[in-house]
Amino acid sequence: MRIYKEDINNRVVYNQMTLLKGFKGELHWHHRVEICRVTEGGCDFMVGGHTYAAEAGDMVIIRSGELHRFILREDFCRLELCLFCASSLFEQMSRVPFLRTFILRRELESVSGLATSLEIVWLTLCQEQKQADEWMTEVMLAQVVWLWCLLARSFTTNTPVSAKSLRQLQPVLDDIARHYSGELNLRILAKRWGYTPDYLSALFQRCVGIGFKNYLNNLRIHAACRLLADTDETITSIAGLCGFANIRTFNALFRQIVGDTPTRFRSTQVSGGTGSICTDETHGKFSGNI
Repeated sequence: MRIYKEDINNRVVYNQMTLLKGFKGELHWHHRVEICRVTEGGCDFMVGGHTYAAEAGDMVIIRSGELHRFILREDFCRLELCLFCASSLFEQMSRVPFLRTFILRRELESVSGLATSLEIVWLTLCQEQKQADEWMTEVMLAQVVWLWCLLARSFTTNTPVSAKSLRQLQPVLDDIARHYSGELNLRILAKRWGYTPDYLSALFQRCVGIGFKNYLNNLRIHAACRLLADTDETITSIAGLCGFANIRTFNALFRQIVGDTPTRFRSTQVSGGTGSICTDETHGKFSGNI
């Protein structure tokens, strides 16, 4: 069994693929979590021992380490793929127990505003993938969080979220992704976007399912994990770069979210342990970018 090297510098990968007649992907797995949407045609997804016949508009969610492959059953099929490292917040998200592997288009369209919101997310992922600026990955990560929360909320509860609420929150999430390392709180965001703090707090809880403060803390700690794994910056410096003015607060939150201290977390990355951030070695077969 060969080893596939995942590029940990690309923490989020968005890709559009066209499968032509005769395509039959290899059975493989990878550490990344994968969200796939069929945009045209149809294909069979073999995931975890089950086969799902997907048509245009259907979505498939493949968790980290899950064996899968795609088999074309028509003349051609177009797919949109989003792969992201199952680390810290994302690892917790990937374990949502009632989020199904296969979601039909008609189910997506049955939830008020969900189909439109998903289109916005996929479009933003596509646009950001083409950007070369330093914020590209952060915006994409924010989009993945939102995408996952939309799906989890819609298919683990019966609580509908209006299209208006989702449109209001979209630019706020992008703003947070770009400015999480600086001074940022609910009051600042509310003033910037013309809302009252109470209204923005309720909007956040309603659409995302967690409070603003928890969301921001998770985003900052996730960024810290990457810096600990990829740079030689001191822990105090990393805390400041990720928006923490107090090292004690940073250490406490890091342990609460990651389950370990920053020092021990960094040592697992240096020594080749799996830690909680995406590793650069995947055991198994990997065919193309899927």
